[in-house]
Amino acid sequence: MLKERVKRMAAWMVMAVLVISAIRYVPEVVTVSTSVDGRELPIYCVDTEKPQIALSFDAACGGG
Repeated sequence: MLKERVKRMAAWMVMAVLVISAIRYVPEVVTVSTSVDGRELPIYCVDTEKPQIALSFDAACGGG
C-alpha cells in the first residue's frame, strides 16, 4: 500500500514538472490588426526583437 502511494505521488510530481516545463516554453502569442474606415488592411511587417517569420493563410470562401 505504501509503495503504491509513493509511486502515485512520484507520477503526480513528474506530471507537474512536465506541465510546468511545457507552460514555461510556450511562445508568446501576438495578435496584430489594423483597420482604416472599418476596413481591415494587410500587415506586411511587425518590429520584433528577434528575427521571426509568420505565415498567414486567407481561407475565406466566396464573400466579395
